[in-house]
Amino acid sequence: MALIERFVLGFDIKDSSLLSARLQKKLYEELDRMLDEASARVGLDRSGWVRHPGGDGEMAVLPADVDLVALVGDFVLWLDRKLTDHNEMFAPPARLRLRLAMHTGALTTAPFGFAGPALVTLGRLLNSRPVRGALDDTSTANLAQIISESLFHKAVVAELEGLRPSRFRRVEVDEKTFHETAYVYVPEPPPSPRPPSVPGGSATRVGRYEPLISTIISTIPPRSRPVVPESKLRRAEQAVVPESESQRAEQAVVVLGDDVRRLLNELNAALEDHAWERADALTTTTLLAEVGCVETGWLRTRDAARLTDRLLTELDAAWSRHSDGVWGFRAQRARSPRPSTAGYFRSLSTTFGWSADGDGADPPYAELGRRADRSRSFFPTLRNPVREQFPEWHNEWSNTVEATHRRLRDWEC
Repeated sequence: MALIERFVLGFDIKDSSLLSARLQKKLYEELDRMLDEASARVGLDRSGWVRHPGGDGEMAVLPADVDLVALVGDFVLWLDRKLTDHNEMFAPPARLRLRLAMHTGALTTAPFGFAGPALVTLGRLLNSRPVRGALDDTSTANLAQIISESLFHKAVVAELEGLRPSRFRRVEVDEKTFHETAYVYVPEPPPSPRPPSVPGGSATRVGRYEPLISTIISTIPPRSRPVVPESKLRRAEQAVVPESESQRAEQAVVVLGDDVRRLLNELNAALEDHAWERADALTTTTLLAEVGCVETGWLRTRDAARLTDRLLTELDAAWSRHSDGVWGFRAQRARSPRPSTAGYFRSLSTTFGWSADGDGADPPYAELGRRADRSRSFFPTLRNPVREQFPEWHNEWSNTVEATHRRLRDWEC
C-alpha cells in the first residue's frame, strides 16, 4: 500500500446549517462556481480534485505537483474577491463566509478516494477554535484561512509572489488529541470606494486626486513613438464621431465631475501629442476617478458597473479620433471574445496584443507600449503603472480589464 504526499484543502460555510434547503442549494451552486473560477486563475482544473463532501463544505485532495505558493496566496486572493462581489450584492442570510484550511501530508488510496493522517490534520484545522474565532471576530471578512505549520514553512517563509510570514498569525490548535501549531490569515476587506464627483458638492474640487494623479502620469514619458502614420492621424483628427440619439439623451442628464473633465482634457492633449502611454495611463485614471477608486488603483465588477455611458463614449471618441478608429473601446469590443468564467482576461490580452506571442508573458509597463501596432486594438490597456510596484498588480490589472469589458457589453455607444 503506497503512502504519498499531497496538498489537501477543506472549506466550511459559516452558519449554512441554519438556512433552508432551497437557499443552501443556491449558495452551494454559487460557491462551486467561485471555486472553479479561483482555481482556473492559478492554472488548476477542479475536475482533477478528489473531493470529499461533508457537512457544510468539503475536503479535497489535489493532484501531485501543484503550486503551493499559488494555492496559499493567489487562490485565496481570488476566492476572496469573488466572495466580495457576491456578499456586496446580498444581505444575510444569503452572504457566503468561509473557513478555509490547507495542509500537505501523507495519504493512501482508499475505496472512496483517499485516507490517512493528512485528512485528519485538515479536519482538525478546519474545525479549530482559532479559525472559527478569526472569522467571528471580523464580521466584514469573507473568509478566514488556516494552514498547517509544515505548509507555512514550505510555501510562506520563502516570501514568493507576495506571500509574507508577517501576514499570518501563529496559533495553537488543541482539538481532542490533536496539538499542533498553525497559522491564520484573514484578508482585509477592500476599502469602500468614494462616491463619484457630484456637481455642486465638495467632491468637485479640482485637484482632489492631484497627488495620486500626478504620481500615475509622471511615470509615463511625455512623448512616445508614434505607431500610426501621420497622414492617417491628420485625417482622423479632422473626423467627427457621430452621436447616436441615446448618447445625446444621456449627455443631457449626465454631468461629469471636475476631476474627470480635467483628466479628459489632459487625455486629449496627450493624444494630440501622440504620447500614447501617457494617454493610456490617463484613460485608466479617468475611469478610476469617476467611480472613486483612484486611491485603490483598480476596479472590481461593482465599480465598473457604475461607469457611465457618457464617459465611456468620450474616452472612446478621443482614442478613435486620433487613431482613425484603430484604438478605443468600440474597436476593442468589436474584436473581444465573449466573457467566460475562466481565461477571459487571457483571451482579451492575446486578442489586443498585450501578451508576448507564444509565451503569454505580460511585460512591465515601460515595455508594453513597444508592442502597439495598427493590426490590433491595443489601446487602452487599462493598466495602472503605479500599482506595478506591488506584488498583486497583475491580479488588479486583470480584474480591472475583466470588469470594464463586461461593462462594455452593456455600453450604449
